[in-house]
Amino acid sequence: MNSEDKQDDEVSAPKDGEELLRQALSEIEALPDSLEDVERERDQFKAMAQRAQADLVNYRRRVEEERQELQRNANANLIAKFLGVVDDFERAIGMLPEGAASLGWQEGLLLVKRNLENLLESEGVSKIEAEGKHFDPWEHEAVHYLET
Repeated sequence: MNSEDKQDDEVSAPKDGEELLRQALSEIEALPDSLEDVERERDQFKAMAQRAQADLVNYRRRVEEERQELQRNANANLIAKFLGVVDDFERAIGMLPEGAASLGWQEGLLLVKRNLENLLESEGVSKIEAEGKHFDPWEHEAVHYLET
């Protein structure tokens, strides 16, 4: 290197230092703005995360409610089918011939009927005595309509 190059480097060094200082000062002045931007972005992400978490909690609750409702409906359908079987057993017991009681048929059918009734009671189904009472559509189911 010759002496002119050294002088150029020495002269340019202070200029570079001043320029770096100006750049650093402008970056420092811009920091509060960028900090506010970062805080605003953080708050937005935090709000999004809270909404997503609330959505997940609501989704889980809704899925659990739907599962329980589906199970209740499935149980109701199965119980309705069992009611027909209990009715058939009552009719079968009423139709037994006279000699069947001595053979144990009646006792066997009554045992099965009692077991079915106990099963239904364990599921919350109870017998409603409706014969001879005034028809209540909230409590009774009409099986036959008569024209008046």
